[in-house]
Amino acid sequence: LRLCGSRVIQKIRRRFGTWELDEFRGRHQGLWLAEIELQSHRNLLPARPVWIGEEVTDDHRFSNAALSIAPQTPF
Repeated sequence: LRLCGSRVIQKIRRRFGTWELDEFRGRHQGLWLAEIELQSHRNLLPARPVWIGEEVTDDHRFSNAALSIAPQTPF
């Protein structure tokens, strides 16, 4: 981790049923990301709970790699 320098992200992962929730800390404090792993790309995504906001799967700004170099949360 020392080799990563400031490119480390801090988060706590929680499970909520079939969903995984990442609560970010440090410079990304306040960011929460929810994800669900499907068995296959053919599986249908279940209805999103009301507490899940905007879909960011295809938004590269929210990838771990992008977050690791971002000075602040991209919202």
